[in-house]
Amino acid sequence: MSRLLFVLITIMLGYLLFVTTYTDEIYNSGKVQLNKITQMGLLNGNSQEKNSLNRYSLTNCNSILWRYDLEYALKCTLNESELDKVKSISLALKGSDLEESVWNISMFLEYLDYDMVKANMPNPELVFYSNGKIEVVKGKDNIFQTPYETIMMNRGVCRDFAILSLSLLLNQYHDLPLYYLQIEFENTSFRHASAGLEINGTMFVIDQHIPPIDLASYYKKWMFIDGRKIKRITLHPIGGRHDEIELTEFRGDYDFSDRDLKKIEFELSKFLSEKFKLKEDERLKTISSKTLPSGYLKGNVWTLKSPAFCDYYHPIFHRQHLKKIEKEILENTALVKSLNSSKGIWVSAKTVKEKMCDLEVEIYLGL
Repeated sequence: MSRLLFVLITIMLGYLLFVTTYTDEIYNSGKVQLNKITQMGLLNGNSQEKNSLNRYSLTNCNSILWRYDLEYALKCTLNESELDKVKSISLALKGSDLEESVWNISMFLEYLDYDMVKANMPNPELVFYSNGKIEVVKGKDNIFQTPYETIMMNRGVCRDFAILSLSLLLNQYHDLPLYYLQIEFENTSFRHASAGLEINGTMFVIDQHIPPIDLASYYKKWMFIDGRKIKRITLHPIGGRHDEIELTEFRGDYDFSDRDLKKIEFELSKFLSEKFKLKEDERLKTISSKTLPSGYLKGNVWTLKSPAFCDYYHPIFHRQHLKKIEKEILENTALVKSLNSSKGIWVSAKTVKEKMCDLEVEIYLGL
């Protein structure tokens, strides 16, 4: 009897050891996988690790796993059902052309709050059990949000804004070359995400608080304004047109020219002179040297500065950049008052280059 009991105990211990080993194998595989991809901030792992997780139905949008994995999050947040939920706001933001639509989306993002609480959450850790159970043991709320959730909560982090931007564009235009951008930096574990699209062969980045800018300018923006050097940008194509693309060199920055500067001067002067019924008079430039031209009782100069304008500028978005300057002028009540009381105007613009290239517009007014 005691021998039989010993044999049974031995069998049971062997079974428990097998189950424990099997469970630990799944746990470790899952944990290493999800730690690795969440530390990227943009949730991406290698194909071998992906295959080890397929048994957990990652493609099932009813599962919690897509909340923590980029590849499947893009499928579950940008499917037809989720796009329908934000279609009305997508169409409200649609402009007269693609450029205006992209600009409207970029400006819309500025009204959303950056979720600092979520940004400081720990990376998610998931435990996978042999019976199929999945447990989130850390960073449970550090998830991918659907576009609808981001709008309703009025907040998110970079990856949420990137997905929201893509969803709005997908509702407006069906065949755009769109990308989710995964951005890594040198000498830091910090990661970032944004949306990207190609227009006439140029890749533009849509990010919160900046206008759409080309990749080379985006690199400079991070280097000189944010103090971080981009190491790599991985482009994840939306719609499976091709495999992801890794970029480590960022060239092709648009060179802001004197012609661009003169065009801005001319169009801004025309806009202000027509709106406020002013006569364009180049003689008013002498006001800067404290000399008032004949025919005027008083003169003054207004200076407007647009940081990094020349680096952010691209002729594809010329109309939108100009309208932004016009809007800033019209929102300056003191300047508008001065314009209304003047009879002559001259507009001059110049670039001021330090780390980035700023635009400085001078408006000469004669009363």
